[in-house]
Amino acid sequence: MMPILTTLTIATRWPEIRTAETGMESDRANFDYFSNEYAQALQAIEKQASTILVLGGQEDLHKFVEQFLEMAKGVHTQAAEKGEANFAEWFAELIKRGEAVRGATAPN
Repeated sequence: MMPILTTLTIATRWPEIRTAETGMESDRANFDYFSNEYAQALQAIEKQASTILVLGGQEDLHKFVEQFLEMAKGVHTQAAEKGEANFAEWFAELIKRGEAVRGATAPN
């Protein structure tokens, strides 16, 4: 037989329920934020970099990569601070890729 939830039971357990909901909402918000940032960063380094090189040249690409690295390092730090180990690792990989591109595009 299932216990009957009374108003008193719900009122007593409300802080637990709200904490669990807030935690889930916060986890979902973190996931949404970091997923979006990762998708944008990946697209930027893979697609936009080649377009900038073709249309703008090596100096423009170098500036773009510097901005990319600044953004990626900031998001990497945020992910690490929020305990999002997978996202922190993925952004570390993007940073390595960006640094490789930066090395290849360094102005002469």
